[in-house]
Amino acid sequence: MNASATMGPVQVAVVTYLICTVISLGVAGMIKLLFGIIKLQRNSTVPVAVEISAKPGTSR
Repeated sequence: MNASATMGPVQVAVVTYLICTVISLGVAGMIKLLFGIIKLQRNSTVPVAVEISAKPGTSR
C-alpha cells in the first residue's frame, strides 16, 4: 500500500519536511564536529623554538 494513499497531501509534506530537517541537522552537526576536530588538532601542535647559537668570539 502506498503511503500517500493512507495520508493526505499535507501529512506527506509534513513528514517530508521532518525527514529533511533531521537529515540537514545531522549533516550540519557532522560538519561542525569535523571543523572542531581540525581546530583541536591545529591548537594541539606545540611550536618548537630553536635558538641559533652565536659563533664563538662574536657578540649578540
